[in-house]
Amino acid sequence: DVAWDTIRVPVASNVTTVLLPVDVGTTQLVATTAPPVIVPGNVTINTTSTTTVEVPVVVPTASAIPVGKRDVYLANGFFFLAVLLGLSLLGGQFLKWARVRWLGESGLATTLGLLCGLLLYSLRAETMLEKVLELNEEVFFFVLLPPIIFQGGFCIDTKTLFKNFGTIVWLAVWATLCSFMFIAGAVFLAGQLELCSPWTIHEAMGFATVISATDPVAVLSVLKSLSTAGPLLSGLIAGESLLNDAICLVLYRSLIRWEDRSLVHALQTFIYVFASSCLLGTAFAFVSSLVYKFFPRDNGGNNGGYELASRRLASEEVEHARYERGDQERSAGYGYSVVLEVSVLVLFVWMSYLLAEGLQLSGICAILFCGIFMRKYT
Repeated sequence: DVAWDTIRVPVASNVTTVLLPVDVGTTQLVATTAPPVIVPGNVTINTTSTTTVEVPVVVPTASAIPVGKRDVYLANGFFFLAVLLGLSLLGGQFLKWARVRWLGESGLATTLGLLCGLLLYSLRAETMLEKVLELNEEVFFFVLLPPIIFQGGFCIDTKTLFKNFGTIVWLAVWATLCSFMFIAGAVFLAGQLELCSPWTIHEAMGFATVISATDPVAVLSVLKSLSTAGPLLSGLIAGESLLNDAICLVLYRSLIRWEDRSLVHALQTFIYVFASSCLLGTAFAFVSSLVYKFFPRDNGGNNGGYELASRRLASEEVEHARYERGDQERSAGYGYSVVLEVSVLVLFVWMSYLLAEGLQLSGICAILFCGIFMRKYT
């Protein structure tokens, strides 16, 4: 299992077989044949020439590694990522304990990532390990991003969100669009005036979507440490940041599908995708709330402490009876089950995301609004 690439090489004199390196970026003096005949590790020729020709080169890929060795690379790579994650989490707690004001958790995580990247680069880590740890678009959008967006929507203060929904939408939608158009226009105009490398309008708009997505993690961490910051300001920033991320992702996807059509068509696509995705996520949240109405409630036992206050008010006899009844229902298989509720919750969340992506909508917007309305109604 190999991948083919092509390099341009100058032709030598009367040579029949020459070793050829597998590094695509290098140049090797070889003789030619028409077409070139590839022998593993060599180039075999029939006739010679004096011109520069293109010679295909066999380049090993990650899938060409034996299964056992690839498992070793995977284990080492994910162990390295786990150590990096642990250092980031423990370091963030240490910063809080030591009351370090000049460095936040996000800054620490960024610094650790840069240092580890420089370390791997200086050690010249093997190419196959880099392939295993390579972050592509599919892994980011389908594995890493959905849980983060859902957690942000599910854990947000819905009371503050809905009370100030108009302000948040204004900041997230219209302010983001204004920022997007200003940055895209400025970059495109700078290229036309030869102040920088000239960019097409499509490239300038793609750059603007990336820059317009703000990350309020550092801002929220600072606000939480300030006693003067109330819940209103934190709620506005958190709500705006969530919708801002969703808006920028929809803009990015709309630009990918834009091709050579008009700007008005791209704007129509953006509005349609955003509105449809929000409605789809909201619909899944309401369906999940209806499904949860048929779930049995806990009648005692270890339910995570949800009825701790009521147990304190109940007498010992009533509490003992509730424990026995709960144990009987759980042993019969139709009692309260935390595993079942969590499984159904995750199922509805992923269904909303995957269906939105299958309909060429925005799964991020769908999963965000699904989390928001699940928090309020489920």
